[in-house]
Amino acid sequence: MKPVLVLDDDEGNRRIASLSLRSAGYEVLEADNGADGLHDLQEYDTALVVLDLNMPGMNGEAFFRAARSQGYEGPVLIVSAYGAEAAQRRLPAQDYLNKPFDTDVLVDKVRDLVGTAN
Repeated sequence: MKPVLVLDDDEGNRRIASLSLRSAGYEVLEADNGADGLHDLQEYDTALVVLDLNMPGMNGEAFFRAARSQGYEGPVLIVSAYGAEAAQRRLPAQDYLNKPFDTDVLVDKVRDLVGTAN
């Protein structure tokens, strides 16, 4: 199965999301900024991006647009404390989740978007 990219500048949120997805059987890539996230999309055939909006430098919306312009066509799950639902409609991403999030809901949304791991 292709890996899931978790892109969040907050280490705690990134680790919680990554550990939850790994426990559910997914391979996970982690990035703490948009530039590294774009690099990962170029290096790996990624199944899905879990995307924070509020990051320094390249914010989540700029990352989304850059990823699409570079050819990434996979699903994006926006996970943010600030305007996740509005951003999901505006970009458009496939789904959203507000922070703080329930890890079971995160895993369920990833399963809905890319299928069951293993």
